[in-house]
Amino acid sequence: RKLVAAVSLSLAAKWNEPESLGTLLAAVERHYSIPRATVFRSEFSAYAELAFDLRLEPGDIFPHFSRLLTQAERTPHDYLGEANFAEFQAEFLEPPADD
Repeated sequence: RKLVAAVSLSLAAKWNEPESLGTLLAAVERHYSIPRATVFRSEFSAYAELAFDLRLEPGDIFPHFSRLLTQAERTPHDYLGEANFAEFQAEFLEPPADD
């Protein structure tokens, strides 16, 4: 499970925040004793399991995001900041426009 989590975090960092990858891998090595070479070797298997698609629909992510924010006792606005909250609000909080 630790390796799957490490690989998932690595892929997410590469996709969303590539500048944080080195820090993330150092933390994985330190806390979980998983060498970064092992993480890199395992990435292809994870890509294959994900059918080479790292993008999920926002609705697939929202329940997990909400649960994590509740556990962290934070609001979406606090976590995302002003700029990103506007996108979040448009996607999840405002009712869809009637056609």
